[in-house]
Amino acid sequence: MKCRRNGGSDGRGDGKLCKMMRRVHLMLEGEIVPHRLLIPSASGRGFDGYLTLLASKGLSFCAVRTRFSLVKGFNRSGEERWLVALERERVIGDAATAKRVIAMRQAFAEAMG
Repeated sequence: MKCRRNGGSDGRGDGKLCKMMRRVHLMLEGEIVPHRLLIPSASGRGFDGYLTLLASKGLSFCAVRTRFSLVKGFNRSGEERWLVALERERVIGDAATAKRVIAMRQAFAEAMG
């Protein structure tokens, strides 16, 4: 969805009025309903870098178990903020599990339009 105020700033010089959040749907082990995690715009570069790293190794985000953590960072004004950090734990090696995860991803994407 496009934000009509996407071009303006927040007045403090810290960013845009409309944040470029990324929505990530996560499957937790033992659960059948995905959870939504919003990746804040400040963590976008790290998130994009993680996806690029996986793609360079021929891996899909859906085919790996990822550890999410928070690390301290700073904005341009020097204010402290928390950033989302991602780390690959392991590739989902069980073919049946990987197939089920990919099928759930496709079904969820279709349902969300």
